[in-house]
Amino acid sequence: MEETLRRRTIPAALAATHAQHKVLLGKRLAVMGWGILAAAVWKLIIASVI
Repeated sequence: MEETLRRRTIPAALAATHAQHKVLLGKRLAVMGWGILAAAVWKLIIASVI
């Protein structure tokens, strides 16, 4: 009984941490994307001013 419970718990825990990791990665990518976008906009503004 305990063995089957352990077999089910470990994959579930791994899946949960994997999902969390995906969310963190997604957030980081989103932040990077916004940073790149902001930099591009700034360059355009500076280029149009000069």
